[in-house]
Amino acid sequence: MTCARCDGLVVNIPPLVLLCSNDYQFTQSDDVEGEAWQCLNCGNYIDAVILANRLSPPQPSLEQEAAVLAGGR
Repeated sequence: MTCARCDGLVVNIPPLVLLCSNDYQFTQSDDVEGEAWQCLNCGNYIDAVILANRLSPPQPSLEQEAAVLAGGR
């Protein structure tokens, strides 16, 4: 797989939640599903959460919501 940013080599890695702490003891309820990928050249990281956020439409800002509620633009 090649990186969309730099055309570097992308490899499958454990999700970052598994790499966040050395002293945390995982339990069965902490089962992390899914895959993650990282570019060895530029460090671009992609996982299921990032992909879902990229596919969802952007949410309006608080200022935009306040303007709509106030009846303005």
